[in-house]
Amino acid sequence: MQNRSVRALTILSLLLFGACASSPSDADRSGVRDPSSTTSVLLIGDSQTTGNSSTKHTKTNSTGLRLSELLEENSHIDLSTYGSCGSRTDSWVNGTPTKCGYFEKTSKRKIFVPYPKKSAIPTLATLLSRHTPSIVIVSLGTNFVGGYTPAAIKKMTAAFVKTILDSGAKCVWVGPADLRKIGKLTPDTTQIKLSEVDVAIQQAVDKNCPYISTHRFVGYPSEGGDGVHFSQLGEDGRELADTWAKAALTKIQDELPELR
Repeated sequence: MQNRSVRALTILSLLLFGACASSPSDADRSGVRDPSSTTSVLLIGDSQTTGNSSTKHTKTNSTGLRLSELLEENSHIDLSTYGSCGSRTDSWVNGTPTKCGYFEKTSKRKIFVPYPKKSAIPTLATLLSRHTPSIVIVSLGTNFVGGYTPAAIKKMTAAFVKTILDSGAKCVWVGPADLRKIGKLTPDTTQIKLSEVDVAIQQAVDKNCPYISTHRFVGYPSEGGDGVHFSQLGEDGRELADTWAKAALTKIQDELPELR
Protein backbone atom coordinates (compact mmCIF):
# COMPACT_ATOMS: atom_id res chain seq x y z
CA MET A 1 0.00 0.00 0.00
CA GLN A 2 2.86 2.30 0.90
CA ASN A 3 4.64 1.53 -2.40
CA ARG A 4 1.47 2.43 -4.35
CA SER A 5 1.28 5.77 -2.54
CA VAL A 6 4.91 6.53 -3.34
CA ARG A 7 4.38 5.65 -7.01
CA ALA A 8 1.24 7.84 -7.18
CA LEU A 9 3.07 10.78 -5.67
CA THR A 10 5.96 10.31 -8.09
CA ILE A 11 3.62 10.27 -11.11
CA LEU A 12 1.78 13.33 -9.82
CA SER A 13 5.08 15.20 -9.37
CA LEU A 14 6.17 14.37 -12.92
CA LEU A 15 2.86 15.55 -14.34
CA LEU A 16 3.06 18.81 -12.41
CA PHE A 17 6.68 19.35 -13.49
CA GLY A 18 5.77 18.75 -17.13
CA ALA A 19 2.89 21.22 -16.97
CA CYS A 20 5.15 23.89 -15.50
CA ALA A 21 7.90 23.26 -18.03
CA SER A 22 5.54 23.52 -21.00
CA SER A 23 3.63 26.59 -19.86
CA PRO A 24 4.63 29.94 -21.38
CA SER A 25 6.92 32.11 -19.32
CA ASP A 26 6.03 35.60 -18.20
CA ALA A 27 8.34 36.94 -20.93
CA ASP A 28 6.51 34.89 -23.59
CA ARG A 29 3.13 36.11 -22.39
CA SER A 30 4.28 39.72 -22.34
CA GLY A 31 4.49 39.86 -26.11
CA VAL A 32 8.12 41.02 -26.01
CA ARG A 33 9.81 40.22 -29.31
CA ASP A 34 12.36 37.43 -29.11
CA PRO A 35 15.48 38.72 -30.93
CA SER A 36 16.46 35.20 -31.97
CA SER A 37 13.22 34.76 -33.93
CA THR A 38 13.18 38.11 -35.76
CA THR A 39 14.66 39.30 -39.03
CA SER A 40 16.54 42.59 -38.83
CA VAL A 41 15.50 44.85 -41.73
CA LEU A 42 16.89 48.26 -42.67
CA LEU A 43 14.78 50.53 -44.91
CA ILE A 44 16.51 53.54 -46.51
CA GLY A 45 14.51 56.13 -48.44
CA ASP A 46 14.12 59.74 -49.56
CA SER A 47 11.32 62.29 -49.03
CA GLN A 48 8.75 59.59 -49.81
CA THR A 49 9.96 58.04 -46.55
CA THR A 50 10.13 61.24 -44.50
CA GLY A 51 6.49 62.17 -45.10
CA ASN A 52 7.44 64.94 -47.57
CA SER A 53 8.86 67.25 -44.93
CA SER A 54 5.45 68.27 -43.61
CA THR A 55 5.34 69.88 -40.19
CA LYS A 56 2.61 67.42 -39.27
CA HIS A 57 4.05 63.97 -39.68
CA THR A 58 1.42 61.66 -41.16
CA LYS A 59 2.99 58.49 -42.40
CA THR A 60 0.09 56.74 -44.10
CA ASN A 61 -0.16 59.23 -46.97
CA SER A 62 3.41 58.80 -48.14
CA THR A 63 4.54 55.82 -50.23
CA GLY A 64 7.76 54.90 -48.45
CA LEU A 65 6.34 55.44 -44.99
CA ARG A 66 3.26 53.39 -45.78
CA LEU A 67 5.60 50.57 -46.84
CA SER A 68 7.42 50.96 -43.53
CA GLU A 69 4.13 50.78 -41.66
CA LEU A 70 3.13 47.57 -43.43
CA LEU A 71 6.48 45.97 -42.65
CA GLU A 72 6.06 46.92 -38.99
CA GLU A 73 2.86 44.92 -38.83
CA ASN A 74 4.91 41.73 -39.16
CA SER A 75 5.95 40.70 -35.65
CA HIS A 76 8.86 38.69 -37.05
CA ILE A 77 10.51 41.81 -38.50
CA ASP A 78 12.72 44.13 -36.45
CA LEU A 79 12.53 47.21 -38.69
CA SER A 80 14.72 50.30 -38.72
CA THR A 81 13.54 53.04 -41.11
CA TYR A 82 15.54 56.06 -42.26
CA GLY A 83 14.39 58.72 -44.72
CA SER A 84 16.14 61.88 -45.88
CA CYS A 85 14.45 64.39 -48.18
CA GLY A 86 16.31 64.99 -51.44
CA SER A 87 18.62 62.04 -50.90
CA ARG A 88 20.29 59.80 -53.45
CA THR A 89 22.75 56.96 -52.93
CA ASP A 90 25.70 59.37 -52.60
CA SER A 91 23.82 61.26 -49.86
CA TRP A 92 23.84 58.13 -47.69
CA VAL A 93 27.41 57.21 -48.60
CA ASN A 94 28.67 60.64 -47.54
CA GLY A 95 26.13 61.48 -44.83
CA THR A 96 25.04 64.64 -46.64
CA PRO A 97 22.81 66.79 -44.37
CA THR A 98 19.27 67.63 -45.45
CA LYS A 99 17.25 70.82 -45.02
CA CYS A 100 13.88 69.53 -46.14
CA GLY A 101 13.02 66.67 -43.81
CA TYR A 102 14.56 63.73 -41.96
CA PHE A 103 12.83 60.72 -40.42
CA GLU A 104 14.21 57.90 -38.31
CA LYS A 105 12.34 55.15 -36.53
CA THR A 106 13.90 52.16 -34.82
CA SER A 107 13.01 49.95 -31.89
CA LYS A 108 14.83 52.45 -29.66
CA ARG A 109 13.74 55.86 -30.89
CA LYS A 110 11.76 57.95 -33.35
CA ILE A 111 12.99 61.24 -34.81
CA PHE A 112 11.35 63.63 -37.25
CA VAL A 113 13.05 66.86 -38.32
CA PRO A 114 10.72 68.93 -40.54
CA TYR A 115 11.49 71.47 -43.22
CA PRO A 116 13.31 73.88 -43.10
CA LYS A 117 15.45 72.66 -40.22
CA LYS A 118 18.84 71.24 -41.13
CA SER A 119 19.54 67.68 -40.06
CA ALA A 120 22.57 65.45 -40.22
CA ILE A 121 22.01 61.95 -41.56
CA PRO A 122 23.93 58.75 -40.81
CA THR A 123 26.05 57.15 -43.50
CA LEU A 124 25.23 53.78 -45.03
CA ALA A 125 28.31 52.32 -43.36
CA THR A 126 27.12 53.59 -39.98
CA LEU A 127 23.65 52.09 -40.44
CA LEU A 128 25.03 48.72 -41.49
CA SER A 129 27.31 48.67 -38.45
CA ARG A 130 24.62 49.94 -36.07
CA HIS A 131 21.87 47.52 -37.05
CA THR A 132 23.72 44.60 -38.71
CA PRO A 133 20.61 43.97 -40.82
CA SER A 134 19.84 40.67 -42.49
CA ILE A 135 17.99 42.55 -45.24
CA VAL A 136 18.31 46.06 -46.61
CA ILE A 137 15.42 47.59 -48.57
CA VAL A 138 16.53 50.55 -50.66
CA SER A 139 13.75 52.92 -51.72
CA LEU A 140 15.67 55.52 -53.71
CA GLY A 141 15.71 56.84 -57.26
CA THR A 142 13.34 59.80 -57.50
CA ASN A 143 16.13 62.31 -56.98
CA PHE A 144 18.12 60.88 -59.88
CA VAL A 145 15.37 61.93 -62.30
CA GLY A 146 16.50 64.68 -64.65
CA GLY A 147 19.78 65.36 -62.89
CA TYR A 148 22.05 62.42 -63.69
CA THR A 149 23.10 60.46 -66.75
CA PRO A 150 22.35 56.73 -66.89
CA ALA A 151 26.09 56.04 -66.63
CA ALA A 152 26.40 58.05 -63.42
CA ILE A 153 23.31 56.40 -61.94
CA LYS A 154 24.65 52.94 -62.73
CA LYS A 155 28.01 53.71 -61.13
CA MET A 156 26.49 55.07 -57.89
CA THR A 157 23.92 52.29 -57.69
CA ALA A 158 26.45 49.51 -58.20
CA ALA A 159 28.75 50.88 -55.50
CA PHE A 160 25.85 51.26 -53.06
CA VAL A 161 24.67 47.70 -53.61
CA LYS A 162 28.20 46.32 -53.29
CA THR A 163 28.59 47.96 -49.87
CA ILE A 164 25.35 46.35 -48.70
CA LEU A 165 26.19 42.90 -50.01
CA ASP A 166 29.75 43.06 -48.64
CA SER A 167 28.23 43.55 -45.18
CA GLY A 168 26.58 40.15 -45.48
CA ALA A 169 23.04 41.50 -45.83
CA LYS A 170 20.55 40.61 -48.51
CA CYS A 171 19.21 43.47 -50.58
CA VAL A 172 16.15 44.48 -52.55
CA TRP A 173 15.73 47.79 -54.39
CA VAL A 174 12.31 49.41 -54.65
CA GLY A 175 12.29 51.89 -57.53
CA PRO A 176 10.59 55.30 -57.56
CA ALA A 177 6.84 55.73 -57.74
CA ASP A 178 5.18 57.54 -60.62
CA LEU A 179 5.71 61.28 -61.14
CA ARG A 180 3.61 63.82 -63.02
CA LYS A 181 6.48 66.30 -63.23
CA ILE A 182 9.58 67.08 -61.26
CA GLY A 183 11.50 70.32 -61.01
CA LYS A 184 11.51 72.28 -64.26
CA LEU A 185 10.90 69.24 -66.45
CA THR A 186 7.70 69.00 -68.47
CA PRO A 187 5.40 66.05 -67.75
CA ASP A 188 6.52 64.29 -70.95
CA THR A 189 10.21 64.77 -70.21
CA THR A 190 9.64 63.68 -66.61
CA GLN A 191 8.24 60.36 -67.83
CA ILE A 192 11.17 59.85 -70.20
CA LYS A 193 13.71 60.57 -67.47
CA LEU A 194 11.84 58.42 -64.94
CA SER A 195 12.00 55.48 -67.34
CA GLU A 196 15.72 56.11 -67.88
CA VAL A 197 16.32 55.99 -64.12
CA ASP A 198 14.26 52.84 -63.83
CA VAL A 199 16.29 51.06 -66.51
CA ALA A 200 19.64 52.34 -65.25
CA ILE A 201 19.11 51.11 -61.68
CA GLN A 202 17.75 47.80 -62.89
CA GLN A 203 20.85 47.26 -65.04
CA ALA A 204 23.21 48.22 -62.21
CA VAL A 205 21.90 46.18 -59.29
CA ASP A 206 23.59 42.92 -58.50
CA LYS A 207 21.75 39.68 -59.18
CA ASN A 208 21.58 39.32 -55.39
CA CYS A 209 19.74 42.65 -55.06
CA PRO A 210 16.53 42.28 -57.09
CA TYR A 211 15.02 45.46 -58.52
CA ILE A 212 11.30 46.20 -58.24
CA SER A 213 9.96 48.70 -60.76
CA THR A 214 7.02 50.51 -59.13
CA HIS A 215 6.13 53.53 -61.25
CA ARG A 216 3.28 51.65 -62.91
CA PHE A 217 1.69 50.50 -59.64
CA VAL A 218 -0.36 53.71 -59.43
CA GLY A 219 -0.38 56.84 -61.56
CA TYR A 220 0.19 60.32 -60.19
CA PRO A 221 -2.98 62.34 -60.88
CA SER A 222 -2.98 64.90 -63.70
CA GLU A 223 -4.03 67.61 -61.25
CA GLY A 224 -3.30 68.42 -57.62
CA GLY A 225 -0.27 67.96 -55.44
CA ASP A 226 3.25 68.90 -56.47
CA GLY A 227 3.63 66.19 -59.11
CA VAL A 228 5.99 64.13 -56.94
CA HIS A 229 4.68 63.45 -53.43
CA PHE A 230 1.46 61.55 -52.87
CA SER A 231 1.40 63.05 -49.39
CA GLN A 232 0.28 66.36 -50.93
CA LEU A 233 -2.87 64.86 -52.41
CA GLY A 234 -4.94 64.56 -49.25
CA GLU A 235 -7.18 61.51 -48.89
CA ASP A 236 -6.69 60.53 -52.53
CA GLY A 237 -2.95 60.47 -51.91
CA ARG A 238 -3.46 58.31 -48.86
CA GLU A 239 -5.33 55.71 -50.89
CA LEU A 240 -2.79 55.80 -53.72
CA ALA A 241 0.13 55.46 -51.30
CA ASP A 242 -1.57 52.50 -49.64
CA THR A 243 -2.13 50.77 -53.00
CA TRP A 244 1.49 51.42 -54.01
CA ALA A 245 2.91 50.16 -50.72
CA LYS A 246 0.85 46.97 -50.71
CA ALA A 247 1.91 46.18 -54.28
CA ALA A 248 5.55 46.88 -53.40
CA LEU A 249 5.39 44.69 -50.31
CA THR A 250 3.95 41.79 -52.32
CA LYS A 251 6.84 42.04 -54.77
CA ILE A 252 9.37 42.26 -51.93
CA GLN A 253 7.92 39.15 -50.32
CA ASP A 254 8.06 37.31 -53.64
CA GLU A 255 11.80 38.03 -53.75
CA LEU A 256 12.37 37.47 -50.02
CA PRO A 257 9.82 34.96 -48.66
CA GLU A 258 11.23 35.30 -45.14
CA LEU A 259 9.48 38.70 -44.96
CA ARG A 260 6.02 37.15 -45.29
